[in-house]
Amino acid sequence: MLSGWMCFRWREEVPPNRTPVIRAGKGRSSQMGKKIFVGGLSWDTNDQGLHEAFSRFGEIEEAKVILDRDTGRSRGFGFVTFDSEEAVQNAISEMNGTEFDGRTIKVDVAADRNRGGGGRGRGRDRW
Repeated sequence: MLSGWMCFRWREEVPPNRTPVIRAGKGRSSQMGKKIFVGGLSWDTNDQGLHEAFSRFGEIEEAKVILDRDTGRSRGFGFVTFDSEEAVQNAISEMNGTEFDGRTIKVDVAADRNRGGGGRGRGRDRW
């Protein structure tokens, strides 16, 4: 008999009369390729400063500096979401490796975050 924790590791087959449902996640499909990662930010950089620095490349839907949940201080990176992929490419080519707020920043297309859970080991895969 299988232990309870192992039951979650087995995948059930989809019956032939059903199509598997694939969910992209909340709002992800429309934003793929339009979001950039900005790393190496100064701790003094805020959302407004990030927005101002990248607004010359196109319409910005969101500019967000990621904050430490305990201290409320910048973690040194953020994300900017544009309304067009052309703006993304222009921002990357012109801003990557430049100085912003006294720091050299890295600008690249944001990778889709894998929402897999952290935590404890996954059974026999850990040996």
